[in-house]
Amino acid sequence: MFGDAYIRLRAQVGTALYSLVRLAQDCDAPAETVTELEDLRGMLREPFLFVALGEAEAGKSSLLNALFGRDFTDAPARTEKITVYRHGAESRDEEFASGVVERQRPHLFLRDFTVVDTPAIGLRAEIVAPLASSVAAADLLLFVFAAARPEADRTWTLLSRLNAMQLQRVVFVVDASDGTALEEAAKNLRQIMLKRLQHPRPIFAVDTRRALAARIVGDRTSLSASGLGRLEEYIDRDVAEGLPRRAPLDLARVRAREILKEISGISRDAVQSSARDVRLLRGMHQVIEERKDQSLRQMGGILWSLARTLEEAQGRGEEIFRRHLTLSGLLRALEGWRADLHTNVEEKLRDTVWAEIDTALREIEKDRRGAWEELETQRRRTMVGGPQSQPPDFADLRERLRDDFDTVLARHA
Repeated sequence: MFGDAYIRLRAQVGTALYSLVRLAQDCDAPAETVTELEDLRGMLREPFLFVALGEAEAGKSSLLNALFGRDFTDAPARTEKITVYRHGAESRDEEFASGVVERQRPHLFLRDFTVVDTPAIGLRAEIVAPLASSVAAADLLLFVFAAARPEADRTWTLLSRLNAMQLQRVVFVVDASDGTALEEAAKNLRQIMLKRLQHPRPIFAVDTRRALAARIVGDRTSLSASGLGRLEEYIDRDVAEGLPRRAPLDLARVRAREILKEISGISRDAVQSSARDVRLLRGMHQVIEERKDQSLRQMGGILWSLARTLEEAQGRGEEIFRRHLTLSGLLRALEGWRADLHTNVEEKLRDTVWAEIDTALREIEKDRRGAWEELETQRRRTMVGGPQSQPPDFADLRERLRDDFDTVLARHA
């Protein structure tokens, strides 16, 4: 069918744009970028718009049926309304006060083609505005003439009112279903066109009845003989692959490439930022391990110092025992030697131990504070915009360590 190559290409581009939308969302691309990609997808999904115009009984509905291989149109001449055929899951008709009736049908081709069938030109004034709207937006304007009535004054009058851009979308079709030879029907219309129109347009003579029958049964020979094949080739070449339809594809291709480059930059920056963070975390881990080893060495020094202090206290206690355990010493201080031992050994030991512990804990606190400041400075310099960190309560940590020492000393005492 005509337009198949374009429709496949459009589907491929649409799929690529969908993947690019997902990629943009995963990479936290700006919302404007995602919106633009969605707009490009929506633009590509816009179906073709074909409009058939002509006098009553010119063969407009028959031509549309033949083009799409299905007898789907009504006879708009009887309703005097513009009939718009769109795709719908179920058949449904809706009439509007503007002289338009919309018929939704589940035919698959209507997913890609919106078809407008018109009544006889000039019948009612209220259909002028919606007809003008369809003419302005159409991809293809099919002006249909009966082979026996190529003059059709009202049709030529409407043609004379079209601007140059609209005329570029016009083709003439002569319905030769009455048995007129295709060449003769085309020749007669061409002679009138050269007299009535300053901008000649392509002319196709088609036996619409024969074309529809051939399309339904798949008879390619009869289809070619009906003259419809030349019209389909024109639609493929000049409409489906023409500039109005090619331009959105080109725009989507160019913008998708640019946006992909932008997203690649975002991804590259994210990877580089992650690599920097990993290096920072490794460096911070190394600093923490070094500080941990240093703290353990400090604790070892504290314990060694405490051991020396305890050895000295033991020596003083033994000296006091030796002094009091003589016969004369016992007679002189039978009642007071315990208090003397407590004063000279235990209290001095506690004062000495706690002095050393406090000094060591303050050194540890100073070292921890310096380590935190070093890590925080490094983090702020590398992780720009990160959360504000609060320093630990070092005084509370010191007091907790002091309580732990106190508990241990009390248990051993």
